[in-house]
Amino acid sequence: MRATQSRRRSWRILAGLVCLAAAGYAAPPAAAQVAASALPPAGQARFWFYREFFPNDSGDMPAIALNGAPIGYGLSGANFYRDVPPGRYHLSVASIGMDANQAQDVTVEPGAVVYVKIGSLPSWEEGGGDRGDYRRGTYYVMLMPPQMASLELAQTRYSGGN
Repeated sequence: MRATQSRRRSWRILAGLVCLAAAGYAAPPAAAQVAASALPPAGQARFWFYREFFPNDSGDMPAIALNGAPIGYGLSGANFYRDVPPGRYHLSVASIGMDANQAQDVTVEPGAVVYVKIGSLPSWEEGGGDRGDYRRGTYYVMLMPPQMASLELAQTRYSGGN
């Protein structure tokens, strides 16, 4: 009887360890791990894009563009990066409303890392009626200092690079 219980316990422990190992392989790296361990490849620059999560935000996923070409989406609570050749870039985000300072122009050198926060004003357009309430936001490209970005990136989940 005692040997059977011991064997069962061993199998449970082994199964638990296998599950933990599998979960470790399946989980994407944390943004802070990726940011700390990876610099852009030689001769390239890196743009980190992120959008903080807050409960009253809209569920929109605005397209983000470099020089007019879509490169990803501003998902609430997520981040991603793009490696690019050095040069001048126009950063923009799709938006319902038109407001001042929604896009930015930046010149990057080889090895540069630029942190770009997608700011949200979720109440730009609101309404209701027979079909219920709705909200559409307007969005902003905001260049952030590395110290602030590192704190905010840690609050988002990594969703990929290049």
